Amino acid sequence: MNKIIIVADDLHQSKGVCYDLIKGGMEPELCSLSEFLSHADNIQSSTFVLDITDQNLQKKETLLPFKKISETCLFFVLSYVSDECAKLEAFSAGADDYIEKPYHPKELTLRIRNQMKRIEKQQDPVSTKDSQVFLNIYIDEKTRTVKINSKPLLLTKKEFELLNFFLKNRNRVLSREYIQESLWKDEYPKQSRIVDVHTHNLRTKLKNNCANATIGSRRGIGYILEKKK
Repeated sequence: MNKIIIVADDLHQSKGVCYDLIKGGMEPELCSLSEFLSHADNIQSSTFVLDITDQNLQKKETLLPFKKISETCLFFVLSYVSDECAKLEAFSAGADDYIEKPYHPKELTLRIRNQMKRIEKQQDPVSTKDSQVFLNIYIDEKTRTVKINSKPLLLTKKEFELLNFFLKNRNRVLSREYIQESLWKDEYPKQSRIVDVHTHNLRTKLKNNCANATIGSRRGIGYILEKKK
């Protein structure tokens, strides 16, 4: 859940918020309110900072999408409004925090980081003999399930076996030959690109589902499951 999206109805004005988060070591993206509302049904796990005018904040259609995604996403409200009713409306919609303007840049960063840590602790499963955990990726061999940020990830049979193999050998460079011999035995000739194809597909799925790990390439050697930089 390390992706931060600033939802704003005035992108120019919200550049200051974006700068504050960058200065705090985060990687925010700006998104217009209209664009967010049009794609709200397809949102995956993310962290949102709602920085909009008081007029739009009071509209029910603005907060409604956040209420729907509050179980899988973090969202913060930035506002000049100190009215108790406005705060209650935001928290009722699932807001994790309500930050009044003007704010100290460090305060904004710390509030977001603290909430992220809280979520990570809640979602941090424990490894067992039947399961593997690496960053925000959880895999259960017994039930053959994979989760990222507690959200199920659909994989093919071979993608599951490949990910499980990488998890058991995390932070270790594995040659293509070793991967192919371990997972495919003699099904394909040694010069086959079967490992590259499945690794590419698995890497794409991890990226599209906000995994904190990626499958890196080591030219002329092979692949490694490592923390995303």
